[in-house]
Amino acid sequence: MTEGKNVLLMLYWTNCDHCHNLMPGFENIAEVCAEANENAKPPGEPEIIVGRIEGTRNDIGHPRIYAGSYPQVYFIPAGDKDHPIQVRAQHRCDGRSCATGS
Repeated sequence: MTEGKNVLLMLYWTNCDHCHNLMPGFENIAEVCAEANENAKPPGEPEIIVGRIEGTRNDIGHPRIYAGSYPQVYFIPAGDKDHPIQVRAQHRCDGRSCATGS
């Protein structure tokens, strides 16, 4: 994880309908954050990095980020990388099956 930077991370599964439905909104957040980073970065304020990882194909490498169901969204604060904050989602897929509308 990048020290000194806030991170908003989405773990998704390629075959998950819920992940696909969430993706446009997440991409919009990424664009807004990128613009804010470029245009209004006060001195001393950490930037925010927005990213997504296909959870069934990648090792997350963080002991407190669980990638067993999708989508997962975490905010990882700049000053406390050991304690990511999970954003709770209403729908989950387990990486093997995903029921639309469940």
